[in-house]
Amino acid sequence: MSEEFYWIAVAVVTVIASARLTRLVTYDVFPPTRWIREVWGEVMDRSAVTRGYAVLTYCQWCFSFWATLPLVLWGYYTDFQPAWWLVNGSLAGSYLAAIFMTNDTDVSHDTSDEESA
Repeated sequence: MSEEFYWIAVAVVTVIASARLTRLVTYDVFPPTRWIREVWGEVMDRSAVTRGYAVLTYCQWCFSFWATLPLVLWGYYTDFQPAWWLVNGSLAGSYLAAIFMTNDTDVSHDTSDEESA
């Protein structure tokens, strides 16, 4: 495998995996992450000193840096060992699969309007 392809793969997997983490923390309704988001917001909102940090888990622009940084550091300091590829490849793959499924819906067979009527 060429070195250029390797680094492009690292960059693509890192970006998509960090996007999945960002969505998980800032938007998803998965109970554990929603709970963490709400607790973080409450704890940070208690003091004028920390109030600005309350938005961190609600803002994808704010959180994306903090989702990407540990992935990059983990890869860098472990020479992108197989565990890095397994975890981040799973995150990236699950996010791409969800995006594809969202856009692969046959609207002509959607019965949600019929059921609600």
